[in-house]
Amino acid sequence: MTAKRRHTSRSEPTELESHPDSLIEPAVRELAEGYRSGRTSEDEPIDVTSQPLPRDLLPFVQSLSLAKLVQILARRPYLYWHPVVSVQLMYLRRLVWDEGEWRRLGWQHQEGDGDGDGEFYPPKEVALAYAYLSAVLEAHAHGLFPGRRIKWTAAPRKPGRKLGFTNPSPTEDAKSGQVVIGVVDYEEQKLRRGFRTRLAELKRRDAETREMYKTRIQDLVREVLDANRIGEWSALTELVVKEHTHDNRKVRLGPGTRVRFSICLACIPERRWTKPFSLDDSVISALRSGNARRLGQAGKEGKAAYLAYAVLGNLLNQRPEIVRSRLDRFRRARRRRSAR
Repeated sequence: MTAKRRHTSRSEPTELESHPDSLIEPAVRELAEGYRSGRTSEDEPIDVTSQPLPRDLLPFVQSLSLAKLVQILARRPYLYWHPVVSVQLMYLRRLVWDEGEWRRLGWQHQEGDGDGDGEFYPPKEVALAYAYLSAVLEAHAHGLFPGRRIKWTAAPRKPGRKLGFTNPSPTEDAKSGQVVIGVVDYEEQKLRRGFRTRLAELKRRDAETREMYKTRIQDLVREVLDANRIGEWSALTELVVKEHTHDNRKVRLGPGTRVRFSICLACIPERRWTKPFSLDDSVISALRSGNARRLGQAGKEGKAAYLAYAVLGNLLNQRPEIVRSRLDRFRRARRRRSAR
């Protein structure tokens, strides 16, 4: 399950006086427990990595209040670089995106707005972590430059049409919805080289029926895909561990499974296709004909290039000509930049 990002307005620090302890880095909570239990005297600073704990940070450690940390940094901006503050800041940053940490903390995803879209959004605590992360940064800047304030705006993006592709089969990775053009360029070159080494196999054999030819070419494509690890951004592939016997115990593992015993080679997951790879009949007909004109614009660079464009087009739900056109624009722009 992948949570979509939903815009949430930032709250002011004064509105965020209360927050769960789960927003505090575990090592900082351990320091605080030393004070609360009496193991550490208040007049004896705790030694942390490379530096003692300044007394100005004691109110934050004792209260575990991020609002208190914001107030401290506004008055003492140099404490921003103290290890305790740095560790806490990086933990807040991690809470903004790390779904594994959300699960560890027991944070629950929020369901959609009830319109039947079946979408889930990040836990409500994520917005709180983001608000405090922003507040800490603002307090530090305000302490360095009194009378000034930070205005958060979206970073400008380069103008013009983006040459990437929408992923028709995204994985659980939140960033897999878009396949960047650089990845498509890299994988097309690997596919082209793989097909070029087996160019003779693309020819139709004597007495080979159309269905026999299609089956053989699709098997060849699968072999080249697997050998070059192409298309791992697509949910059409998955990691699978074969069921096997390990230390007299039957092992059945899936992605993300934790093992508490020594692993063997059979425990290493393999990437498999979730359904048989199939090429369009038009692609098979063009390859089988042996006529260069049947390959069209995508076949101007030969059969190996044509098949590479066709395979990527199959994964991206695009025609081979579209894949070639966008890659051409990307490569021309890259050559112009390198020539400057």
